[in-house]
Amino acid sequence: MVDSINNPGFGPGETDIIYEGLRGLAEFGELTAAELANIAERMRRHRFARGDVIIRQGDPGETFYLLRSGTVDVKRRAGAAGQERHVTTLSPGTCFGERALMEDELRNASVVAAEEVEVYALAKTDFWGLLGQIPNFRNVIKKIDLKRL
Repeated sequence: MVDSINNPGFGPGETDIIYEGLRGLAEFGELTAAELANIAERMRRHRFARGDVIIRQGDPGETFYLLRSGTVDVKRRAGAAGQERHVTTLSPGTCFGERALMEDELRNASVVAAEEVEVYALAKTDFWGLLGQIPNFRNVIKKIDLKRL
């Protein structure tokens, strides 16, 4: 599964679980309960097996992710024929994929499941809609992105 939103397993209570996951993140602390609920309602759960590519470097950004369980490896290739190198490993509670959405650019790295992974995903249209509806959401995303620089 690569950078897509489809979730046949989304069921009752899932929004509450996503809400709690968001609420537990320090970066999301400045958002109100209503704002967090609004974000959670738009996110969908996905599972990836070890080795699955979640984001591929060079692809358009279509999704923002919150890592719920498992770890992912961030890898970057220098140039089209360059050697891919490991940049970092992300653990639960980490968000990724925001840069390409915020800047409307291609993915600058690949993200690969290092083990079985569960993520909550927010489609680009919902991401942009929330940026317009929730001014503090834009600030949160900028802080997350700046932390990585």
